[in-house]
Amino acid sequence: MLANPRYGERYQHIHCWTVYILCVKYADNALAAVNPEFSREVFFIYESSGIQSEMPLIWFAEVYHQINGTPEYYFNKDMVQWHLNPKPSRRYRDWYSKDGSLSNDDDKKDEHYSSYL
Repeated sequence: MLANPRYGERYQHIHCWTVYILCVKYADNALAAVNPEFSREVFFIYESSGIQSEMPLIWFAEVYHQINGTPEYYFNKDMVQWHLNPKPSRRYRDWYSKDGSLSNDDDKKDEHYSSYL
């Protein structure tokens, strides 16, 4: 039995294009009894064009292989889930102050190039 791909996983086609998994849907019992091949369908989005498509899971498994695991989930301070964000250990400089104006520590230094203009 094939394992279901999970949301956000990345797969590569045998001809090298890549897709992101959106979901796996199960068909109703009547359809699954008539044709078991179509009992599960994979919905995915092409990375290059953004076009959404779907394919029976058994066909999908024949032409795609996984190129990385399930993406990690991160939470901000309000416990809102962020998906596919950079690792929290990575630091970014905040260029805006709390009042919304542009702030940069280099502007406050005497050696900054703008003091010579």
